[in-house]
Amino acid sequence: LKVGRVELQPGRLDSIKRDLLVDDFSSFYCHKTIMQTTGRDGKEVHCAGAAAFLLAAKRINIPMRLAVMQKHLDLNELNSIVHLVDITPPAAEKNRKPDMTPEEHAVSLRTRVIDIWDGIRQSD
Repeated sequence: LKVGRVELQPGRLDSIKRDLLVDDFSSFYCHKTIMQTTGRDGKEVHCAGAAAFLLAAKRINIPMRLAVMQKHLDLNELNSIVHLVDITPPAAEKNRKPDMTPEEHAVSLRTRVIDIWDGIRQSD
């Protein structure tokens, strides 16, 4: 673990992977920008590790596609770091309600993303 990095709690990596795979618009923000250690206050970016995981899983999401289109992301360059990332599929979720279908879980996540987006737009 590098100095200044956030150590993940047990099970958190699987949770992140499940959230990324549930749809094609979910994102996971880089802890370096969330923790504001880069001097880029308010400039959250998609985590390179999460992007590499999605690339390896052949699940390039909408934020990544937009970044490729705008020439902010080079998939060949991203592919060069896939070997550094744990690309094993996530373990089954233990805390999901048994009566919640994957579709209901996706709707729940979409609602969360929309709420976050609305919060961002209101702060502009």
